[in-house]
Amino acid sequence: MHLRGFCVVARETVEPTSAVHSRFFAPHFGIPEDVVTGSVHSPMAVWLHAAGVVPGTDGRATFTAEQGDGLGRPGRLSLEVDVSGGSVTRVRVGGAAVTVLRGVIRVP
Repeated sequence: MHLRGFCVVARETVEPTSAVHSRFFAPHFGIPEDVVTGSVHSPMAVWLHAAGVVPGTDGRATFTAEQGDGLGRPGRLSLEVDVSGGSVTRVRVGGAAVTVLRGVIRVP
C-alpha cells in the first residue's frame, strides 16, 4: 500500500457554524500533523455530499471546515460544492493564508 497520509474527520466542531473538523497526518513524509490540508478537503467535500452532510441536488452548497486547532493554529477552509442532477460537478477550496516561511533555492 502506498499511503501518503490519513485524515480523520468529525462532525463535532469547535465553532457551531462549521460543518466538519479534521486532522491530517503524514508521518512517513516527516509531517506528524499538518495544520491545514487544502488538497484533502476537495475529495472530502464530494464524500460529505454523498453522505448527505452537504445538502443539495442542484445548485451550490457552501460550508466551512476546521483544521489545526489541536496544534494551536486554527485554520478555517471555505468550500463551495456545485451540484447538478444530484452529483458534484465542481469543488472550490479557499481561505486565508499566512506566510510562515520564505526562501530562495539557487541552482548552480
